[in-house]
Amino acid sequence: MPFNKTELAHIDATVGDLVRRRQPPDHLLDQLRFELEIEGHKVRILEVRPRWNDPTQFVRSGVAQFTYTRTRDTWKLYWMRRDLKWHPWDPDENTGPLAALVRVVDEDRRGGFWG
Repeated sequence: MPFNKTELAHIDATVGDLVRRRQPPDHLLDQLRFELEIEGHKVRILEVRPRWNDPTQFVRSGVAQFTYTRTRDTWKLYWMRRDLKWHPWDPDENTGPLAALVRVVDEDRRGGFWG
């Protein structure tokens, strides 16, 4: 079952707020921007940049992924490693309420999300 309106509003208020706060100034949005993507029960933050050898094309890279398991009512946090695959974040910080996981990404104490 896809997210309902209440769940989507909560996602926008947490993850969407982080994406909006992290956006660069308007004059740089053609060079770097962040997007929120929802696919099934996965919510992703993506970095979007022009392709280095063809600036008319854009490359989307994963910043963070939040996965919801409805039967357990739990969220899990993933990060994209250099192998371009999603991996669970630190076991001490990868499961919990969505707002807490968004704080982990925002603070990025170890440089795994924003570099």
